[in-house]
Amino acid sequence: MIKIKNWSIVGSVDFYKAPEQKTIHLAGVIESHPTGLKGPIKTSAIEQVKGREVTTKSGTEYLLGNIEPKYRKWLRKNRPLWNWRKPITVI
Repeated sequence: MIKIKNWSIVGSVDFYKAPEQKTIHLAGVIESHPTGLKGPIKTSAIEQVKGREVTTKSGTEYLLGNIEPKYRKWLRKNRPLWNWRKPITVI
């Protein structure tokens, strides 16, 4: 499983889709990938979340590491009931 650090949730940019059809993605930094990829990435759409394990539409599995500090600050302000054990939820 690939560990992603300094992660945050980002939305898709598709101006032709209704808001309820837009997808969410992970953005962050990875250190090891089966293809040798390192550094900042944006994943494909999130398909499944089990605790701190995320599977994307491409089938890649990620383990969530530390959250990006500015995103954590935003969560504290806007999502006071945010749970670090289940860090990704859909409202």
